[in-house]
Amino acid sequence: MKLFGREDKFDYLIFFDRFSKYAVDAAKYLDQVLTHFDQISLEDQIQTMHEIEKAADLEKKQMLIRLIDEFLPPIDKEDIIDLSHKIDDVTDAIEEVLVSYYTYHISEVTNEALAFTRMIRDASYEMNKCLVAMRNFKKSNDVFEYIGKVNRIKSEAEKLYKLTVANLYKADGDSGTAYEYTEIYKAMRKCYLCCKIVTNGVEKIVMKNI
Repeated sequence: MKLFGREDKFDYLIFFDRFSKYAVDAAKYLDQVLTHFDQISLEDQIQTMHEIEKAADLEKKQMLIRLIDEFLPPIDKEDIIDLSHKIDDVTDAIEEVLVSYYTYHISEVTNEALAFTRMIRDASYEMNKCLVAMRNFKKSNDVFEYIGKVNRIKSEAEKLYKLTVANLYKADGDSGTAYEYTEIYKAMRKCYLCCKIVTNGVEKIVMKNI
């Protein structure tokens, strides 16, 4: 609806909730694909994942167009742009995990990889709840609870990452696949680190605006 030539005000804090749900959808889809892994179907599954990523890009583009002419956004324009890019990085990183499975011709999913996917899924979920809580940060401390949850997931995932990669290079390990699986685990690691970067960004914005 327009009134005197002006469109209804765009809610950027609601946008962050909506936009981050693409990362949640991507994480859930990654978990689904790897839990029921079928190498033959991987190319089609990458395309499905790419559709999620493309939809996220379109959502961000539409927001940035609105932001150009925004007079008084609820937080600094620079912070809106920076946080939207960080959220987008999560979705991109999750897509890259599937691409890595295809690129390195990985034929099976390890138990460690499945553990990582669950952590990625949980981190993305708590990241989304953090962004939802940001809408009421002046009335509630919930945002800090979700920041803490993402931090804890990241810490547990880092322990698993170090142990898993170290085990790849033990003397009795399969050196023929160590490099490929290292790259897979590095791609997975980037996903939960990107979630933490988002919640770090939220914390910075909240502290600036309290």
